[in-house]
Amino acid sequence: MAKMYKATQPIGSRNIYDILRLVGEISESILFVKGGRVANAKSMLGLMSLAIQRGDEIEIICRDERVVEKLSNYFKEMK
Repeated sequence: MAKMYKATQPIGSRNIYDILRLVGEISESILFVKGGRVANAKSMLGLMSLAIQRGDEIEIICRDERVVEKLSNYFKEMK
């Protein structure tokens, strides 16, 4: 599954730990793509390197559909 999402808030040091905890419960790999750059969503440095801000468009790639549900506080699917 690869879908486009819009960040509803900046992903910085205050909430990266929460995202890592949420995606850590999923055994599948999860990738975030922003502006052609790819990062492992289970990596603190990977998330930080994307410097995600509110309104940024992010592609989330993962086979497990639960990822969308778990990250709903941070990303909304683009229509």
